[in-house]
Amino acid sequence: MNDAANLLIRVYGDSLSLPRASGGIRYFETYPELLRDAIASPRPDLRVAVYNRSKGGVPVTELYEQFVQDSAYFAPDGQGMLVVQCGVVDCAPRPVPPATRARIARLPMPMRWLIARFLHYARPFLLRAGIKWQATGIDAFQSVLTRWLRAAQSQFARVYVINIAPTVESIEAHSPGLRHSIESYNDAISAAVAAANSAAISLVDVYAAISKQPGGVSRYVNPADGHHITHLGHRLYADMIYTREKERLDRSRTGC
Repeated sequence: MNDAANLLIRVYGDSLSLPRASGGIRYFETYPELLRDAIASPRPDLRVAVYNRSKGGVPVTELYEQFVQDSAYFAPDGQGMLVVQCGVVDCAPRPVPPATRARIARLPMPMRWLIARFLHYARPFLLRAGIKWQATGIDAFQSVLTRWLRAAQSQFARVYVINIAPTVESIEAHSPGLRHSIESYNDAISAAVAAANSAAISLVDVYAAISKQPGGVSRYVNPADGHHITHLGHRLYADMIYTREKERLDRSRTGC
């Protein structure tokens, strides 16, 4: 098969891009697989491959490093697609700094359990008092993402950058400031896309799309944790990317 008969989709995201047994999201119901199905179904002439390199709980720096390592195994693909979905791990306000969290993780189980219970109860009070940290500062986040997109634009035909979905009211109450942080980091994502200054790079604004959907955010974002997406959320992510990708594929197929 020649290159024109193949389409590679590389996906780098946090746990939103992965299956989630506790939420009933099976591997073939994730948005990368739904996107693959949507592209492949009407195109029996096209072989679509998905490399989903997402990982739960990791910041943008780790995802970018994984992308760089993987790129040594892939030649630049003038027809391929890159999907980047990140930000909520970086922006979420936390009541203890990362170094302290690492020390807590090394404590005996009973002590870890007691500290976790205390932090769960005290979290809203600590955050409202201004005692909070983030995994990645917003300037560092924007800098890494900008560097990533500039490196990627010469390797792919299209790069889709998914911003951070809105959270639900109950999670905002338990983690005060999360909504504001999401909006600020989404501004940084938009700025990184603009700074790349490439027609190949497209922002997928799921924040705006979910916020406007009838029935409320909780239909698309799991109300139990406020950031993992539901079946409808995965479908929305896939549809938003496919709508844009279909136009490009149709043009390449007709030669227009």
